[in-house]
Amino acid sequence: MKNALFSILIFLASASAHSHEPMQFIEKYLRDLDKNVDLSGYFVERPQFIFGHHIHIPDSAGQASDYVRDLQARLREQGYAKSGIVSTKVLARIEDYTLITYSIDSHKGDGKPLDAVCNTFGVVHLKLGYKILSWQPSEPNKNGDC
Repeated sequence: MKNALFSILIFLASASAHSHEPMQFIEKYLRDLDKNVDLSGYFVERPQFIFGHHIHIPDSAGQASDYVRDLQARLREQGYAKSGIVSTKVLARIEDYTLITYSIDSHKGDGKPLDAVCNTFGVVHLKLGYKILSWQPSEPNKNGDC
């Protein structure tokens, strides 16, 4: 009985640790995005970027990295300096797939707000680790949440 209880506790601890890994992966991606580095290691080949009714599907993870870095460069042209995570929520976990929302506020160099965006990421766990399968930015709700 004691061994069975110990085994259950070990299993629950490992399952709990595994459940936070997709969130840590996206948070690392967001930090690297601000560093303007190659992000191709974060994406599957042919990820989906969903903007309302428009879906952009780059031909490779490298093109996805270039696309996202270009979007970030456009923000810098508007005075972007930094962003912060306001809230996060796991919407779904289905086998090796996790759907997560991040409410993010961006600020200019003078500290003034630039924008607030709700980002929904589809993250898949593959043999080589986590990868972004999809990204969908949208407007936050009236409470500022996703």
